[in-house]
Amino acid sequence: MAARHGARVFIQQVNMDAATEALYRSVEQAVRDFGIDTTPSIALRCRPQNSCLAPGSFVDVSVSVFTPLGQVPLIPADLPVSVPIRAQASAQVSAFRGEP
Repeated sequence: MAARHGARVFIQQVNMDAATEALYRSVEQAVRDFGIDTTPSIALRCRPQNSCLAPGSFVDVSVSVFTPLGQVPLIPADLPVSVPIRAQASAQVSAFRGEP
């Protein structure tokens, strides 16, 4: 959900600075909304390269974050137990959008 929301927010912006800021802010908020306190790792890829906000281009967002499992039976309490959560999403910039 965080990756999808981030991609959708990104393609709505008018320039790369605003888009990147909105992407990070929305992904971090989505992760917090799920009660995860760790900072997510966010990767952005544009197709074609260097044309992130051009009409018809695609944006791929990958998000990964480690989250603790809490108390798991049969595992000593002093061992940190966490699992990675990863998500990917793509969004296309509207072909009818004006050039940024």
